[in-house]
Amino acid sequence: MFLPVNAHSLGLFRFVAGIILTLDLFLEREFFTLVNRYDKDKCFFTIHPELPVLTDTNLTLFLYVLLLAHVGITLGLFYRVSTIITSLGRWYLMAIDMTRWNNHTYFFALMCTMFVFTDYHAQFSFSARRNYVPEWQLWIVQYQQFIIYFMAGIQKVLSGTWLQGKSSFRYRDVEKLPFMNFTRTVLVLEEEETLIMIHWCGLALELGGAIALFHRNTRWIAILFLSMFHSMNFYMFDIGMFPVMCVAGLTLFLDPDWCEFFKHGKKNVVYRVRRSRFTKCMLVLYTTSQLLITFSDKVFVGMQGYHGNGLYGFSWKMFTVGERKRRLEILLTIDGERWDIDPRDYMNYSRRSKWKDNPWLIKKFASCIYDTLDLSYVYFNATNIHLYMDVTVSYNGGPESPIIDMNSNLFFVEWNLFKRSEFIIPIK
Repeated sequence: MFLPVNAHSLGLFRFVAGIILTLDLFLEREFFTLVNRYDKDKCFFTIHPELPVLTDTNLTLFLYVLLLAHVGITLGLFYRVSTIITSLGRWYLMAIDMTRWNNHTYFFALMCTMFVFTDYHAQFSFSARRNYVPEWQLWIVQYQQFIIYFMAGIQKVLSGTWLQGKSSFRYRDVEKLPFMNFTRTVLVLEEEETLIMIHWCGLALELGGAIALFHRNTRWIAILFLSMFHSMNFYMFDIGMFPVMCVAGLTLFLDPDWCEFFKHGKKNVVYRVRRSRFTKCMLVLYTTSQLLITFSDKVFVGMQGYHGNGLYGFSWKMFTVGERKRRLEILLTIDGERWDIDPRDYMNYSRRSKWKDNPWLIKKFASCIYDTLDLSYVYFNATNIHLYMDVTVSYNGGPESPIIDMNSNLFFVEWNLFKRSEFIIPIK
């Protein structure tokens, strides 16, 4: 784990990852319009109520500093400072808007945090100093990539619907792919049979590919098929730069010196191996936590929505939940008077809809509405103020079903991280 390995592949990966993160800042984090999303008069879905949300000039300044830090990672300039700013900035952007928390943003934040504690600037950077780094710095990124594939496969098996060909995508999502002509004319498969075949093949690719990456004789095949898999996802779905980052990460499973012909930095530098008990403990802690956190929604049951899943952040349940929202009605009553609530009046940015699926975020939204009620209503007895939500969805192609109890007053329902929320109606 502490033996020296060639730093060229890690250096090249850092350079490419820096470019990807910079593009993500513009395309997914919406660099130029992010300021408009945070209005002081709107509701915020922060991870903690006391977390300050930067607005206007301060947020603009923060974004430009974050952009410079991304450039610093790409070029290897002021590397340690750039990685710390990028890591803290990425986590902060997620923490102030939990509706946008997903596996992709979580993975990018993890990657930036890894940069802080590693020497990926040893090559292909303006601060290149040596040709070797400790082996654990290569292994930790390989492990994280393995977790993405393998745990995604495990979650698909446990989902109960994936193996039946039911997930977040439909036949129309794949019918234009080149190989679909083969399934229709040669295999003569119907739509439902085709979807089942694709789901099973995807599962086999994730579970088998994750293991095959670590074997010299099979890694080329795994890299080829996983790269095709990510390319197909990039073409089919609007999921940002995540597939591109995964393809870049696949190169780390090649021999560490595969790109050494791009000579950069000093030659024949003697690398002294430094073994640290603290580093060993941190590696054990990190690897264990990333394995267990995938199933955290089984412990933090208060996060479980109608589909039985927790907050879509680090579960790696990609594509397992497919829903079509049919109706969303929010009703506020005060002493018998009724008002229809439009979420857009309280949220400046409502394109993301995950807040309606998570009891924690639903409770946050209800609390926000309660806090913004006109002070002239304070003389009303609390029992005369009610907030009801009527939300129905079609889950993985199933029938339309309600997911929130219409008889629950969301202003005063209890929410506990370790208890299942009674106002959520699970779909069987």
